[in-house]
Amino acid sequence: MHREAVAEVLLTRWTRRRTGDFWMCAQLPRSHAFYQSEQGRADPLLVLETIRQAGLLVAHTGWGIPLDHRFVMRGMSFAVDSSALRVRDRPVEIQLLVRTRDPRVRPGHTSTLAVEVELYRDGDRFGQGSGSLGALPPAVYARLRPPRVPRQPVRERPEPVPPWLVGRHDARDVLLTSVNKSNRWGLLVDATHQGLFDHPVDHVPGMVVFAAMSQAVRAVVGPGYLASCQARTSRFVELDRPAEVSVLRTAGGLYWTAIEQDGVRAATAVWRVETGSGHSGPVS
Repeated sequence: MHREAVAEVLLTRWTRRRTGDFWMCAQLPRSHAFYQSEQGRADPLLVLETIRQAGLLVAHTGWGIPLDHRFVMRGMSFAVDSSALRVRDRPVEIQLLVRTRDPRVRPGHTSTLAVEVELYRDGDRFGQGSGSLGALPPAVYARLRPPRVPRQPVRERPEPVPPWLVGRHDARDVLLTSVNKSNRWGLLVDATHQGLFDHPVDHVPGMVVFAAMSQAVRAVVGPGYLASCQARTSRFVELDRPAEVSVLRTAGGLYWTAIEQDGVRAATAVWRVETGSGHSGPVS
């Protein structure tokens, strides 16, 4: 799962079916160092993280990609019926039916594959998701990126936006800082945050990128539940250079987000938000 802490591993068991598909079980924690429940429902980003881990498991066990390869997430999505993720008197346990799509596995070279996922709870399907990834051998990754962990510049940490604005309780969990622009914020990353950085990396992890964009949506929409997301990444987001997060509200009631660094777009995502009434769309 490319995690150091056992507590960060969400998948609990798996089996490969005769059809070649995978059946997996996962448990979403009731408490976490970063992810938190929303309106009595499990954090939707935990669903995204579960799909990420499922893709890695399939790559290693289904296609024999070595454990020393470095993975790059190129796209992820999920869409759920949020009522199925309500937190009860026990942790949320879900099941995943995972199918592989477009595998291009080449030993010693960069490999790519995608997964399509059906999501179940207590036998009832409540959503679906997908993920596409690239797997790079150590030598290829070393040529692409120098094998070092860059240090963040020594400077005073920028002031985060108020935690309530992005639905957080702790200022350390806030990933946005004000840049005095409409619907645009600076990306605020703390590489010592153990809930976001399970181990040292040389770039901003994809899940942190997605979390920052989700907080930007919350800052615009207000209280609501992220019921779906379609995200793409096109380049690494560096730890030691400033980046900006922006949001646009579309005519269809969706929210388009982007992260830019050095004037170049690095990631985008489209979100659907359920308001307190259970309907999607903007809050008046």
